[in-house]
Amino acid sequence: SLSETLRGEFELSGKDVKVHVVCPAFFPTNLMDGARAPETDKSVARKLMNNSGDTADSVAQNIYRGMTRGDFLILPTKAERGRWRIKRFFPNTFYRALLKAVGQRQRPK
Repeated sequence: SLSETLRGEFELSGKDVKVHVVCPAFFPTNLMDGARAPETDKSVARKLMNNSGDTADSVAQNIYRGMTRGDFLILPTKAERGRWRIKRFFPNTFYRALLKAVGQRQRPK
């Protein structure tokens, strides 16, 4: 909401300021090396990073392309557009699929 508000305010003001929202999924980085989190959480994040199929370079290129096109919402990782739609319109389905993908046991319904 903040980004959408800023976008609207800058467009109405006539100032040459662009607002972009970048929403990458997991991709391999060294982010977990210094993370202060339980080891189980780090393990889940590392698994998602390693299984992504993206690289820091490909993510950066996709962000740059989206910005040069003037995209407001930039989803720079491979399967993120589909995931974004599922998460937006079917949040519970997305959550269950996420748990399944990382091998976590779901709570009884």
